[in-house]
Amino acid sequence: MVDSAQLGLTAFEQSFAALGVTFDQEIYRAVYSPNWYSVYEAMGLPKEKWQLADALWVQHYGEQTAQPVPGAPETISALKQRGYRLVLLAAVVNVALHARYVSWAWEVF
Repeated sequence: MVDSAQLGLTAFEQSFAALGVTFDQEIYRAVYSPNWYSVYEAMGLPKEKWQLADALWVQHYGEQTAQPVPGAPETISALKQRGYRLVLLAAVVNVALHARYVSWAWEVF
């Protein structure tokens, strides 16, 4: 429904900037993993800053709004019109972000 890759990248960039650590997009692209700690390690973020980096990432990610990928709203509307029952499944990092996704889904559909 949404492509959150840019939101995650922006959250990383803002978090590293707040920590005073240079963010290298080439390294990020080469080592990206859902395990943020492997990204932190590869980017040279000191281990004692990882917990703060986590909190900053969640904050900065939550300040953004994911937009639907082109065609998603129309496709889902067409499925609903054909009688399909739809369920929203999302991998989110906290309840506030989950509420934002659910709110967006109900607004669109």
